Amino acid sequence: MNRIDARARTPHRFREAGISFAAIKKSIAEENYENPTHVGLLYFFRDLIFFAACCAALIIVDEWYLLVPLWVLSGMLISGLFVIGHDAAHGSLFANKRLAHWIAQICFLPAMNPFSQWAYGHNRVHHGRTVEVHADPVWHPTTPARYRALSLPAKLLHRFYWSGFGAGFYYLVEIWLKKMLLDADHQKVRGALRDKIIVIGFGLGASAALLYHGGGGSPSVADATFDWSAAVWMWVKVFAIPYLIWNYLSGTVVYMQHIHPSIPWLERDDWTPEYGQLFATVNFHVPFFINFFIHNILIHVPHHIQIRIPFYYLPEALRRMDAVWGDLMHQSDRPVREYLRIVRRCKLFEPGSGWYTYSAAREAFGR
Repeated sequence: MNRIDARARTPHRFREAGISFAAIKKSIAEENYENPTHVGLLYFFRDLIFFAACCAALIIVDEWYLLVPLWVLSGMLISGLFVIGHDAAHGSLFANKRLAHWIAQICFLPAMNPFSQWAYGHNRVHHGRTVEVHADPVWHPTTPARYRALSLPAKLLHRFYWSGFGAGFYYLVEIWLKKMLLDADHQKVRGALRDKIIVIGFGLGASAALLYHGGGGSPSVADATFDWSAAVWMWVKVFAIPYLIWNYLSGTVVYMQHIHPSIPWLERDDWTPEYGQLFATVNFHVPFFINFFIHNILIHVPHHIQIRIPFYYLPEALRRMDAVWGDLMHQSDRPVREYLRIVRRCKLFEPGSGWYTYSAAREAFGR
């Protein structure tokens, strides 16, 4: 992890040093933007075939020692497809906008994310104002004063979400359910209602097929041979558990990308692109076999500097950036250890002061 004077990492210091967002983007080579269609399609079909094969294996297998690795693999494959859709939604994977749109729609189905709703919140809001306290909606921090005002159940829920064990439920409830599925404001997002119907239809259709297959046929009151316990187990092992694992992976990855003890969230007047995209974004270096499935999503700073970089060029773009801006980037090659350190320290955030644990916030601001 780079260690430099934290005062040099404020937007004011960026301006004093003459660091501009345009200068940061110039450190990325033009060839890192190349996105031939056949490469994107090869990755798409590769992940789709692997995911289909994993689902087929889950349907057949019932031994726990085979199910556990298959569940983990299925969650990672859903994540891989999601990254393909993520890049397609950014326009970095395909030059053809129509192709990018439909590839993203397909890739988002296993993750049950409505494309248009997600794209609006991610592309326009999150990327537009990363770690800005009145805009960025994901893993938005709570102040000590707001935490004190919460009811006991709400405090317990906050502690669960920010404990390191609650990331999956945070993404499932706060992001997927509340911000994407139940958000009734369809007017500002073109295609939002259509895409919600597509996702719900996919989920119901896949669930019905699994229940039908697992139970041994069509259920009816007169048909006593239909095995409901086997039907539900088929749905749980092939659909529910992989989907929950995907939510944990997504919630954890997004947390790791932008929550850090040295990264303050800023007010709108203090925020700058150089700060939000370069300094307030974190890179984690993981082994090749993990990147094989998650497509370099934890190499995140170059993506925030320029969303047009396809995921397969992110390592090269980072090497070029590191040579110029390395002292201003947060990086770690020990993701598990660093994640646990961050989770222990980042619970509540006070503007102008920084991150606090619950006990430190109690001492500093009272109960």
